[in-house]
Amino acid sequence: MPYISKYWSFFLCFAALSSQAWASTTLVFVGDLMQHITQHNRAVAHGGKRPDYRPFFAQIVDELTGQDLLSANLEFPVIRSRPPSGYPQFNGTIDYLHSLKDMGFDLLTTANNHAADQTSSGVLATLDELDSLNFLHVGSARTIEERDEGFPIWRAPDGTNIAFLSYTFSTNGIPFRPSHLVNLINLNESNGNLSLIERHIKKARERGADVVIVQCHWGAEYENFPLQSVKNNARQILNMGADAIVGHHPHVVQPYEFVTTKDGRPGFIHYSLGNFFSGQTSFPKNVGLILKLTVNTDQAGVTFTPQYIATVVRPSDYVILNADELTADCETRQDQSSTCNMAKNASSHVRKIVFAYQRK
Repeated sequence: MPYISKYWSFFLCFAALSSQAWASTTLVFVGDLMQHITQHNRAVAHGGKRPDYRPFFAQIVDELTGQDLLSANLEFPVIRSRPPSGYPQFNGTIDYLHSLKDMGFDLLTTANNHAADQTSSGVLATLDELDSLNFLHVGSARTIEERDEGFPIWRAPDGTNIAFLSYTFSTNGIPFRPSHLVNLINLNESNGNLSLIERHIKKARERGADVVIVQCHWGAEYENFPLQSVKNNARQILNMGADAIVGHHPHVVQPYEFVTTKDGRPGFIHYSLGNFFSGQTSFPKNVGLILKLTVNTDQAGVTFTPQYIATVVRPSDYVILNADELTADCETRQDQSSTCNMAKNASSHVRKIVFAYQRK
């Protein structure tokens, strides 16, 4: 596999197109955005009276910007009437959301096991805050109509209509009412009821979606490889008509793979992108991925070309680093510092885990 630029980035395409693609757009996905209290305290130190999260992203922002759309998993609610809090029941701040907007984030998924940490009122408050900042969001909803018909269908610069869906396997047992507030599905059970996903895929096509991408909060925490039940459900979701799946929740990176659906379409699955910004700073929980997913469409259908960049959160200050670029620079300078070794370990870990299914 070739090295690209100063750091390794892998381009893989599932199938050669019989004719040149007439449309192409690049989407960027990162993993979990967490709200541990240590992150908040550091942000307060940066901003004084108001927390400032932008310094954490300063060294990685060039990899996030300049693409067509940037998406992340927002793994905390935001309700201003309550103080910021960390694990086990998170509550973020509007300042965090402002920083994400400043860093260029467009789409945030809200279906995850911490969605209801501040109960139903937290779910609703978060939706209001996201709307006030003009974020696209998916995974929770105020009404059944918003859940079933209000998920975003984004029109790419090339004219492709891309639908985004989002679901979670759990809300950590925290109840919420009414039941449509969070897209809660048995994603970790092989025989789970996936009918809501199927209905949403069908509705997306009815609304004119050319491509359907499903983001799933699933799996087992801190496991390098997906559960067999998750793999089974991924294939079922693709067979229902989805084109690609991007996963999160394990807080560590997991592999990706290409599959062929029952009707012969190429499908793409990445099981977990790991943590992107988190207070979990021990290895490998501080290792994440930037997935740059190029969506190619032509008369034959849709294919995907993924490019990966390894990231690592520096424990001393929570700054997100480009592990691949830093590793290459350290090798050039023959630098054996702790930061260089951390980046090298992160980059090596990503190569070992993320591409495991491609070496079979």
